[in-house]
Amino acid sequence: SLCEFIRRLHTGNYLLAKAGKPLFQIYLTSLLKEALPVIDPLLLKKARIALAEDKEAIANALADAVTDNPNLMLETVSAYGSMKTPLIKGTSRKIRLLEEIDQDQLADATARGLSDLDTFEIAEVINGFLRTINSIHTLRPEVFSTIATSIADSVDIQELRDTAQWILPEFVEANRMVIEACMPVIINSLCAVLNPQGGIMDEEQLEAFNNLKTALLAAGGER
Repeated sequence: SLCEFIRRLHTGNYLLAKAGKPLFQIYLTSLLKEALPVIDPLLLKKARIALAEDKEAIANALADAVTDNPNLMLETVSAYGSMKTPLIKGTSRKIRLLEEIDQDQLADATARGLSDLDTFEIAEVINGFLRTINSIHTLRPEVFSTIATSIADSVDIQELRDTAQWILPEFVEANRMVIEACMPVIINSLCAVLNPQGGIMDEEQLEAFNNLKTALLAAGGER
């Protein structure tokens, strides 16, 4: 009954649309246009900063309290696997359910579901984000580099080197079979990118390709 009520409300919302805009959007826009100008932007910013600082204070207070009760944190850490396992099992059951459904019907439902995706809007989200950061970089080119440099300068290089020396080899060894299974496809795909159809490359691609060959030869690679 609730679902039917929502459906009828939504249908009426579009039947009463004006200038291509649903009635709900029209009313909400009117409400927001009346409300937002009354809000003080500077005061809103200060309130959001205050809430963020209060959140930090709560985290610090909790940390200080846990410092005096380390067993609480230790027990929480030791229960991590037991707490996450039910979630993993639930996800696994959902995946098995998809396997148990008739695969032809599942493929048809998936195709219908994906066909409703507005790929143009997805691309516009990406384009809009790229245009924004490019615009920021054009007007304030130092913003991103300053932040990146500040973070990099604060990283303990020796600790990073020590971590890389064990985590990468151990990861590769633990996942050797998976990596070996995927590597031929990865290498072939990379070769296809480096050798486009017809051998046509623009100047920038050709320069990058030549730089790669030079680097490989300098590192002792063979032609």
